[in-house]
Amino acid sequence: MGAVVLGLCLAGAASAQPPANDQACFTCHSAIVRQYQRDHAMARSLGPVDTPPTPGRVENPRNGMRYELSVDGRDRAWLSATYPHGGTRRQQIVGRIGAGVHDVSWATTEVDVITSEPTDRLFFAPVEHITGKGLTLSPFEQSDRGPTAAMDKVLTTACLRCHSQTDVTTLPSSAAARGRVHPAHQLGADAFDHLEPLGCAACHGDATRHLELMRRPEGLRRALEGDDTDLGLRRLASLDPGLQRDVCARCHLDGDAHLDLTRGAFDPSRPLEAQEPNFRIRPDDPDDFRFVGQWERLMESACFKGSPSMTCTSCHQPHSGVAAQGLTSFDTACMSCHSSPEPTCSRSPELTVQTVTGEAARSREGCVDCHVRRSQPFDLPHVRTADHRIRRRIAPPETLPYRKNAGKDGSLEALTDGRLEAALATPAGRRWREGTSALAAFGLGRAEQAVRHLTAFDALPAVAGNDLFVDLESLPQFQILRARLASTTGEGDTLQRLEAVLKLDPADPFTRLTLARRHLEMGELDAAWQKTEQVLADFPNDEHAYFLRVKIAEKRGDPEAIRQALESFVKLWPSDPVAWRKLARFRAGAGDEPGARRAWARAQRLRPGQ
Repeated sequence: MGAVVLGLCLAGAASAQPPANDQACFTCHSAIVRQYQRDHAMARSLGPVDTPPTPGRVENPRNGMRYELSVDGRDRAWLSATYPHGGTRRQQIVGRIGAGVHDVSWATTEVDVITSEPTDRLFFAPVEHITGKGLTLSPFEQSDRGPTAAMDKVLTTACLRCHSQTDVTTLPSSAAARGRVHPAHQLGADAFDHLEPLGCAACHGDATRHLELMRRPEGLRRALEGDDTDLGLRRLASLDPGLQRDVCARCHLDGDAHLDLTRGAFDPSRPLEAQEPNFRIRPDDPDDFRFVGQWERLMESACFKGSPSMTCTSCHQPHSGVAAQGLTSFDTACMSCHSSPEPTCSRSPELTVQTVTGEAARSREGCVDCHVRRSQPFDLPHVRTADHRIRRRIAPPETLPYRKNAGKDGSLEALTDGRLEAALATPAGRRWREGTSALAAFGLGRAEQAVRHLTAFDALPAVAGNDLFVDLESLPQFQILRARLASTTGEGDTLQRLEAVLKLDPADPFTRLTLARRHLEMGELDAAWQKTEQVLADFPNDEHAYFLRVKIAEKRGDPEAIRQALESFVKLWPSDPVAWRKLARFRAGAGDEPGARRAWARAQRLRPGQ
């Protein structure tokens, strides 16, 4: 047996590259990997559009937007939008997000409305497929709070991190430079042909070192003898319960304001909250829950509060999906704790599951039916799923209108399991909490609250030598917060603060463009132009830099520079009617009547009558 395993390990370790799509893991763990890929929705977290979606039409009654999903003779799926003003936009559906258990969202790429050439910029489609319902508006398009995103909901690395661990800078058509993709959603029309769904590495980490250790006879011997103190791989069972939960919580804790303080360097040996703090607005109704809020809701359960060692795997089998695991397994997990000394249930025989929930029992014991509410999350209409706040008495299911946040005007609170309680009570911890609260509040549009937290942050002394909390002032995003608040309140030198951001992140295109706009406002046209030049040197596909150049050239009175900037802009982003209309005028002024007519026709196609 040992010789066979050794051969498999050596075969799997031949490449020094990280394993792609779990293939290296198959060599030794074929049964586990096959079970995971067969039964777990995570293994189908995204992918190309292998099966064309069903055509259909949907209208948004709130704003009059009309969407049509169609499939052409080459099995390519297209999404067309007709605006209330009569203008049209078109996007090609190029990817699938979600396994289809509850729903499937689609990734689209914007195309030229005339030529159908892709822009390589990715968006979330404003329509999706809900299991059992069919084509419907996407959640963000159903919002009852403010305008909808329509065809402009960008799909970026931040959106994909819970669906794929592929490094997007390696995608063949992404606009990658200086270690980042910019524009952040220019990942390429073919991105979903190269993005891999979640595999073993999502929970266990990169297997490269594990494979290298298994190539060595002594490493294999230790593994076979059960001495797994160092297998070069993260094993959930060997982690502290809190760190076990963190592995799952990175994707199963959504909140209303999520901060990533690691800049892509998450350390699984440190608490998640110290690296990626999450905040929520206190919910208007404590019975309402969000679709990706499993850990948030579990923390409110008496089960968790009474069992600090409880983890997600206390109930869930990590290599199987919920459906494959079956309710009986979950009932058994309940009874493993609720026994005295034999498994017992205080429910009287005449009190049936039907009486409690209004529906027939799905298992013999009925633990999950009676104590885990199945209802509609407030952020995903037409879906019913499990509310992970386990309790003695559950509220009946309900249907809610979509909303983005847990509440609207409620207090902002950190989602915490208490592991940092002692550290947060120290001066360094209090300062860090004020700073992260300022970031979260500003991200939610609460500028006044952000100012109060930042003032409290500055009033507390900085403490050196604390390894648990990130030095917030070393982060570009914190200095950006300072600059934006200075601009909002009129206190402090905004230019000086933005220059401080560039010292921390010299390639940051957003800060450079913000500086360019500031210089433009102050009439410093050469400085503004120079900043756009610096952005385009690193990121030549940034259409915003070109449009800013249009404004600078207008101030300079330079028609040729205006025309050149406009032509560069519409080449990168052909869906802006204002730019096409401007270009039509400038072409006409230069005597290019055919070019002017073409530009005017595009403007009219996008927005008629203006």
